[in-house]
Amino acid sequence: MSLKPTACAFICLLFCPYSYSQATTLEPTIHWRMEENGNDTMKNHDLLQLENITFSDDRVEGSHSMQFDSSRSSKSIITNRRRKRQTSFINESHYQRTYSLWFKTKESSASRPIKQFILNIGSGNGSAIYLQDSQLVGTFTRFNNNPRAWFYFSLKTDFPFGKWNHVVLRFDNGEGALFLNGIIAAKDQFLDHNLIRSDIVGSALGAPHDWYFDVDSGLDVTTFTPENHFDGLIDDVKIFSTALSDKDIQNLFLRKNTTAVEPSTELVKANTVKQPTKNKSSSQPTMSNTSKTNPSLNQAVEPSQSQLTNDKSLGKHYAILMAFFLISVGVVVVGIGIFYFFKK
Repeated sequence: MSLKPTACAFICLLFCPYSYSQATTLEPTIHWRMEENGNDTMKNHDLLQLENITFSDDRVEGSHSMQFDSSRSSKSIITNRRRKRQTSFINESHYQRTYSLWFKTKESSASRPIKQFILNIGSGNGSAIYLQDSQLVGTFTRFNNNPRAWFYFSLKTDFPFGKWNHVVLRFDNGEGALFLNGIIAAKDQFLDHNLIRSDIVGSALGAPHDWYFDVDSGLDVTTFTPENHFDGLIDDVKIFSTALSDKDIQNLFLRKNTTAVEPSTELVKANTVKQPTKNKSSSQPTMSNTSKTNPSLNQAVEPSQSQLTNDKSLGKHYAILMAFFLISVGVVVVGIGIFYFFKK
């Protein structure tokens, strides 16, 4: 009888590693790989429409990336504002969300002063990643009806032009963070708001869609010029329903065998975070002029080429060997336990 608890304990140990590996798997809710189409490999939300889009074999993942040309106002429609009853994971209220993608911009267009949207999710309530004045910007917005007010903040960083860059925008219960090539570039608290509300406004890749809330002017913008559209390449877009950890985000960057560059020490030290302030009117939200340097940015990531190419395969081989070992041990122990149980 004394062997029964022992057998049960080993059974638990046998299945615990499997349960743990399942719980910690980084699986996005949406994954657009840009393989000459707008299909979501997770089969949750395909891109609705590709307007003036071409594909390029200059890519980070797979065989192609999506190519955007501002002169042709190209964009990928994610959700369409005109479909009033359209519901999607994209439109849902959320306390946590992580947006991950690779982009490569044309050097000639990167310094334009007007916003060039890479990713635009919603408007009055939502998130966006865009380029402006030679900087990469991530924003979060929320609109309240009573009292009528806009709440928002922006995170900004410099970035190298004409090269593949990995950007992640994370929202975690009111805290926003912008990552560039595995490094946290800007981070701040979204006042006292830990929720981004649902928004049926259209969303798009490579452009604003229908209209958006301009956090600089405090106005709804409904008229766009081609300059608001992105010039360059976008690849491997992932949207997670949770807030990934800093380590998980670093792994998203490290596990790609790519020629993307890590930010230099000078680039990292130049990153600053603007502090948000709340505006109680509906039309003129403001940002304070104070800024702070993020001390965590001084830790640059410099992975070796062997780590980039072999880390993933070694991890899989190790996991397979450990699984076989644990299963073998478990089978032997359970067999011995059953034998002695019935023997008595």
